[in-house]
Parts: sequence; C-alpha cells; structure tokens
Amino acid sequence: MGILMHDNRDFYKLLFENSADPILIIKDNQFIDCNAAALTLLAYATKLELLTLGPTDISPPFQADGVCSKEKAAEILARILSSGFECFEWTHQRSDGELVDVQVMLTAMIFNNESIIHVVWRNIREQQQQQQQLALEIAELKSNFFSLQNKQLTSLNQQYQTTFRLAPIGIAHLSINGQFLSVNDSFCQFIGYEHEHLLALTTQQLECPSCLPTFAPILNTLTNQSSRIIKDSIYIHKNGHRIWTRSTFKLIKDAEGQIEYVLQLIEDITEYKANQQLLTLLSQALEQSQSPVVITDLSGTMEYVNASFIALSGYSKEDLLGNNQRLLKSEKTPDSTYQSMFKAMQEGQNWQGVFINHSKLGTEYTVSTHISPIRNDCGEISHFMGVKEDITHRSTLRLALQGSQQFTTNILDSLISEIAVIDRDGFIVATNQPWRDYGVNNGLGSAYDDWLGINYLSCYDNYNDEVNPDTTPFILSAANGIKQVQDGKLDVFRFEYPCTINGIDTWYDMQAKALNTESGEVIIQHTNINSFKQIEFELAAAKFTAEQATTVKSEFLATMSHEIRTPMNAIIGFSKLALYQDFSPEAQSYFAKINTASTSLLSLLNGILDLSRLAAQSINLEPIAFQLDSMVDSLHMLFIDACSSKGLTLNLTIDEKVPMGLLGDANRLQQILINLLGNAIKFTESGSVSLAISLQQSQQSLVRL
Repeated sequence: MGILMHDNRDFYKLLFENSADPILIIKDNQFIDCNAAALTLLAYATKLELLTLGPTDISPPFQADGVCSKEKAAEILARILSSGFECFEWTHQRSDGELVDVQVMLTAMIFNNESIIHVVWRNIREQQQQQQQLALEIAELKSNFFSLQNKQLTSLNQQYQTTFRLAPIGIAHLSINGQFLSVNDSFCQFIGYEHEHLLALTTQQLECPSCLPTFAPILNTLTNQSSRIIKDSIYIHKNGHRIWTRSTFKLIKDAEGQIEYVLQLIEDITEYKANQQLLTLLSQALEQSQSPVVITDLSGTMEYVNASFIALSGYSKEDLLGNNQRLLKSEKTPDSTYQSMFKAMQEGQNWQGVFINHSKLGTEYTVSTHISPIRNDCGEISHFMGVKEDITHRSTLRLALQGSQQFTTNILDSLISEIAVIDRDGFIVATNQPWRDYGVNNGLGSAYDDWLGINYLSCYDNYNDEVNPDTTPFILSAANGIKQVQDGKLDVFRFEYPCTINGIDTWYDMQAKALNTESGEVIIQHTNINSFKQIEFELAAAKFTAEQATTVKSEFLATMSHEIRTPMNAIIGFSKLALYQDFSPEAQSYFAKINTASTSLLSLLNGILDLSRLAAQSINLEPIAFQLDSMVDSLHMLFIDACSSKGLTLNLTIDEKVPMGLLGDANRLQQILINLLGNAIKFTESGSVSLAISLQQSQQSLVRL
C-alpha cells in the first residue's frame, strides 16, 4: 500500500509538472502554483516572478470583444463560485508584451475549508490559425463562386468538400434549431453514427439526458454577445457510452447578415477529462493524507508541502515553500543519518531513516522519513518526495520502556535473593547480581553470559555444595515442582532445604513461579533463611517450654481445686441441712445465702478445674435436668444485696416462650450467668442491671436461648 501511494504521488507530480497544457492554481485571486508549461507560455523564467501576480495582472486592459478584462474576470469568478466549472477563451499578455489567446478551463475546489481554483489553459493560436485558414478558404470559395467559371467552381467545391471531409476534427453545420445539416467523416467516427442517421438528429439528441441543455443558450450568446463560444459537454455515443467533448461554436452569416448555419468544431477530450479527474483525485489524496508529505528540488528546497506537514512543523505554507529543509534541522540527528541519506539520493535509491527535527515553536519531534526520487519523462531525477511519520510518542515510550527495564534490573540486582529465569527445558536464560555473586564465591562463573545455557537442574552435579543428607531428593522434588508450575498445576512451588557451604550448614528457601506460561519460562528464587530458621528453632524450644509450664500449672490447679472442693462440699451440705431446721426467718435467709454462695464458689472451682481440663484437652459437658426459673431465683438472691449496696436496680426476666424445664450442663450455665452479672454490677455506677432470657431458636427437642 505504501509503495502504491508513493507511485500515485509520483504520477500526480508528473501529470502536473510535465503536462503539455499550462496548469495553475489560484487562491484569493492570486496564483499560488503553476507548472513549467505555464511559465513557458507566459515567458516567465521562474515561478517566483509569476506567483506574485493574479489573472488580471497578466491580461491586457480589454479583451478581444472589447470588454474590460478586470470586469469580465470578476464576472467569471462570480459565476464559477456557483457553477463550479467554466470554460471560455481569454487573451493574456506575456512578460514580453506579446498577446496570446488561450482556452481557459476553471474548476472550483475546496481544500481545508479554503476555496481554490484549478486552471488549465490550452493555446488556441494554432487552432485559431486553422479555423481562420479554413474560414479564409471557405470565404475564398464563396467569393469566387460567382466569378469563377464552372470548372473552377467545381474544383474549389471539391477542395472544400475534401477539406471538410478529411479534417482531423469533427465538423458539423447546424441549423438554428440544432438540426444537423452536414457532418464530416471525423464527426461520424467520433459519435459512431452514419451520415444519413445524423442528418435526422439534432445536437440536443446526442447530449447526455441528465445534463443541462447547451445549444439554446449557446445560440443566444452567439447572437447577442460573442462571435465564438467554446463549451465542454457530454455526448452519448451510438453504443451508449459517454464522451466528453469540447466544441467551438460560431455563427456563419450570408451576405445580408442573416444566419446561414452554426459551425461546430468538436473534439474528444474524454482522456483529458479522465486525466484531469485523476490529477484532481491525486491532488486531494496527497493534500488530505494524514502522513506529512514534502516535495523538494534536487538542492532540498521545498516546493510542495501538504496540510499534515504544515501542522507537524508548526510553520505556515509561506514559511516553508522556497526554504530548504535545513529550516527544520536540529542538532540531535546523527551525521551518519545524513551521510546515508545523501548517498542513497546520489545513487537514485529510496531511503528510509529517522530525523529529530524542531518545530517553529522550538519543540523537538521525531519523524520516520521515506524519501523517493521523482523522475521526469527522460528518466532523470528532477525532485525528491519525502513521506514522514511522527513517531515522537513511540520514541518516548521506547525510552521509557528501556528506563523501566533498567529500573527492574536494578531492583532485581539489589535484592538479597538469588534469582534466575529458566526456559521450558531447564536452561538458564537470565540471572541477577546476587546469583552471579554466589557463582563468584563458589567458582561457578561471574559474568552474565557464564550462566546462560547452563541447565539449572543438572548444574548441581558440578557444585562443591552438598545437600544434606543427599542432593537427589531436592533435585527430584525441584524438577517435579517446576514441571507442575510450567503445566499450570501449581501457581508457586516452594521448597526448603539445608546444604553445606564451605563447611557451614545453611538453610535455603527455593521458590518457582511461572513467568510466561506460553514459553514455559519460570523464575527461580533462592533465599538464605538461616536467620529465620534460627528464630523458628528458638520458637519451637520456647513453645515446648511453655507447654511444659502449662502442664505443671494445670496439674497444680487440678490439685488445688480438688483440695478446696472437699471443705466446700461440707459447707454446702451443712448449710442445706440447716435450711431444713426450724430457725428464725432471718437465720434461714443467712443459711440460704451461704448455700448459694458456696454453690457458686464450687462452680468457680469447677471452672478452674475445667480450665485445667481445657489445657489438657479433656473437658466434658455434664447434661442434667434443671429448672431455669429456680436458677434465676438463686441468681437474684445471690446478687440483690450487692445491687442494693450500690443503689442499683436488679431486673432478671424470662420470656414466656422459654421452657422452664431444661436438660443441659446447669453448673456451667450458672457459672456463665454469675460472671455476666458480677461484671455488670462491678462496672455499673448507677441505674440498673438487667438480664433477659429469650427463646432464639427451637427445633424439635433442642432450644437456643
């Protein structure tokens, strides 16, 4: 695609510069570009002389029809803004003062929201001379028609008919209604019809049906304004295809000044129109291309730049055209780049390279440039075309990536762990500095390349280090773990192993993690964990000591609780017996509180015993039947005095949905409630202490309170 675009641009340039017809570009009523044919026709040495002028600057004060050139030019320019195309004859004045008649074709275009006019001239001097000569011959024939003898008249008539019939361009005589009165052979060949068929048609019937009618306006103009009109139109060939034509119309009058017929000279300009359209298309493609494009002469002077090039450089079109490309040069492009470019240009070869340029604002930008020679019809290089691509952002990203890679390398080299990357077959492809330092200390290689290509799993056979008690289990385990990581069965493989280095027992932690699952690359990390292992051993010893102390404590608590429970059982028993005796109500209350407090203390002792059992992992629940309301009454009796002494209100409630007869470990439940109420009373300064028991869940014979 790139080569095709370059070829199209070359073709466009050749069409423009080497066209036999003069071509000019007008913007704001001033010429902004022209080809060599235009300079030759107007006798100007260089473009700079012409590009400072406008159309009326190279025109005589008045045209051939006597109309002021400036007024007529203004009228035509106004018409083309609405019609988009105009074709007419015009008289221009060369730089040497000589007048030259041209056929002018104007095409209005819009580029980048700016109006320009594409101008093509055709020197009609020779055509005028032929027409004048033909007219003279016809006039001569007519003037001598009545004066010559029949023999001479016949000879002249034959000569006229021969000239008419064999003329290289189509000639037709038309009535004022457009009816063909006579046509020559060239016209018949051009349109594809026989003479007899054409004589039954009008010129309007040959025109494209979708085109605006042309003959009636032409006849009106010929009658009232101009003696001759040149008009481009589309005719339909007999086989149906379209033909672009350029016709010259002229009124032929008799001696009394009456219209005898309309003379039409017609030529096929289909190929010219196709070339013109292609030229316009190539011009638009080049101008609208997103790639910056510049065309220079052999010395590097810029003669064309497109909109993308202007935007990239920051300069205006006026700043760039006529200037050398050195205008954009910075001092950061290596001299070798320019040397390579000049060598390729001298040899007529294509060249591609990278330049660091600066814009008008001084901003640096990087462009990838492809330079191609442009050759003229003789095969000689006349210009060079450069197609550029702004790669500033890409270059910035590449430098950032290089910096990031170096940053990553520095980080890896600063780690204390020894890190390497192995491929799917186990061969080392990269190492960090600690890994290489390990190699230096153990005679295994110091340089980065010393490790490349070494098989990680087999390299242990060459080590002086020995894995205790044998290297085989480690190597087999490592190989299996790495294989599982490569197959995606493990995210990370980790293995701790001891080894002896220089007679010192050392613990290492080896980890393997997939770096690239597609290529099978795995990152290997070895970390010296001697200090961690020392802490681990110390923690294990401390744990053993703590467990021994806990065992002794549990045994002590179990013994002490057992010794205390004996007298507590006696107190509980005697206080319970006293409750059955006939004492005063006050004494009965005291015995009841003694019994309740003793029972709670016994529960506390049971808790201590449970603690020792928990430490020994031998606690068991003892389910018994009990009445929940009796337990709550006991709690109320136990804590009411404590609340009263602090001025607190004690509220103990049981929801009506809660069953009173329960089966469970009553002692432990009572112990929990005693702890809750005791802490609540202890830390409550004023107000009340409340205990509410409700049913949370009931399922068959089980309840949750």
